[in-house]
Amino acid sequence: MTIHRFDNKRFIVTGAADGLGLATTRRLVSEGARVAMVDIAGEKVAAAAEEFGDSARSWVADISKESEVQSAFDGAIEWLGGLDGLVNCAGIVDFCITHELPLERWQRMIDVVLTGTFLTNKAAIPHLLETNGAVVNVGSIGGMAGAPWQAAYASAKAGVINLTKVLASEYVSRVRFNCLVAGNMSTDIVGNSEATLPPDGITMDEFLEEYGRRVISPNRIGEPEEMAAVAAFLLSDDASYMEGSAVVVDEATTA
Repeated sequence: MTIHRFDNKRFIVTGAADGLGLATTRRLVSEGARVAMVDIAGEKVAAAAEEFGDSARSWVADISKESEVQSAFDGAIEWLGGLDGLVNCAGIVDFCITHELPLERWQRMIDVVLTGTFLTNKAAIPHLLETNGAVVNVGSIGGMAGAPWQAAYASAKAGVINLTKVLASEYVSRVRFNCLVAGNMSTDIVGNSEATLPPDGITMDEFLEEYGRRVISPNRIGEPEEMAAVAAFLLSDDASYMEGSAVVVDEATTA
């Protein structure tokens, strides 16, 4: 049976060109929503939006830059005619031995993952206050426990989790904020980030043994559609009493 929790609802999804962002867009559109798809990869997100006909349109923005976020969100909200929800899927990943991590790579991670989440929330909140809307920020289990060779990524994702809790406390009962804390899933984030895997100075066997032991589910990698289903739940009225939650979806990896 098809459910339609989002008829006449309007959403922005960042990182929407592929992976979790695209899967989330599919889920929301399938339940009746219209979605503004935002991504730094202009041609890729425009091609992805064609799948949804009049139910989606694409905008280009580097979410680490406030002017680009504001411009994209202004255009998207004008097209949507308002805003009921935001899902922040945009992100990058990096792997490096910590004492060899260049400052510019650390800063780029903080800029995209943490500052980008702040900027997109900042741009959306005034509109979400008008609709009692909802936000799902995407964290990572790497932000909850030590993940080797990921000092920048893990620190940024930990910040996303706590930023979500701050926002939930500040806007309680007016805008709902929750964080989807994702385990490993089948996406091309490593390729999209142009990350070196394994990190320089670490063999693939060493990487798989240590990183796999700490971060990767022993059974299987999750699919973006499984994460998108949880994001849709958190946006829906079914989660009306959930505010400030960090919802871990990782097949008991961190249990």
